[in-house]
Amino acid sequence: MRISIPCCLIVALCAGPTSAQLNPVKNPCAGNGGVDICAAARRTAEALEANLPREIAPGIRVQSAAQGGPQVQLDLVVAADLRLPDAAGFTSFACGEPPLCALVNRGGQVAYVLNGKTLATVTSCEEVN
Repeated sequence: MRISIPCCLIVALCAGPTSAQLNPVKNPCAGNGGVDICAAARRTAEALEANLPREIAPGIRVQSAAQGGPQVQLDLVVAADLRLPDAAGFTSFACGEPPLCALVNRGGQVAYVLNGKTLATVTSCEEVN
């Protein structure tokens, strides 16, 4: 099964994306350079799920990670006495996690969800020199 997946990807890359696949208006899964962001988000969520729940900052744990289109949604558990970070704080969390940073740099997004409410969405990571 694992051997057939890369073969399928090679065939898809050889065929090349159509103009509709490259147009984000027609295909929300089209990322930078024609990368399928939805597939990248799914793989990222699966990779994160293997290590969850885990703390990403003192008092903030990621409970689950789920792919939603070109986005990975992280459900948080926050200590009762902790003040939530702002959008910049959430961005530093996402950009500090290599798989999430790679997804964002490909054109994907990371959303932070607490009790069903989206607190922040990370759409870009600044490159670190």
